[in-house]
Amino acid sequence: MLIHDSIIAKTSIFISLAVYFRVVMALNGTKSKSEIHTLLTPLSTAVLSTISTEGKPHAAVIYFIADEDLNVYFLTKSDTTKSHNLEKNTHAALTILFPNAPQTIQATGSVSEIEEATMYSKIMDKISEENAKGNSFFWPPPLSKLDSTGDLVLYKFTPDWLRYADF
Repeated sequence: MLIHDSIIAKTSIFISLAVYFRVVMALNGTKSKSEIHTLLTPLSTAVLSTISTEGKPHAAVIYFIADEDLNVYFLTKSDTTKSHNLEKNTHAALTILFPNAPQTIQATGSVSEIEEATMYSKIMDKISEENAKGNSFFWPPPLSKLDSTGDLVLYKFTPDWLRYADF
């Protein structure tokens, strides 16, 4: 039994390191984490891909802000397809296309809802700040135009793999 537990512990460490190195190696291939954050700062739109309970892919444009750890925050309504999909499966993919250059940032990761009041306020303040600076962040986001009775939900996308591509 001890050998089995040791193998499981070593395997867990290996998997954790593998995820870490996937993100770091993808970043270090062409750009550092801080360079990618700098590239993300003026951008505001991305495509978020989720998966339904039937295994069908769904892609939707989101308006976002990113933090220094390359987490991406976005708003949506609780009755949207992406929100329903994320309730059942938190895995997602993100694609960001640079508007004036053949460059992309592609990522996979997990999405969690921000429910803690202090964090929610902090991110909403940041979204408002970016809008006030005129960094092309659209406010109110198009979700305000949806024929929807759902509540606003703030999500955080945390990448476990990320790649910058310059074509």
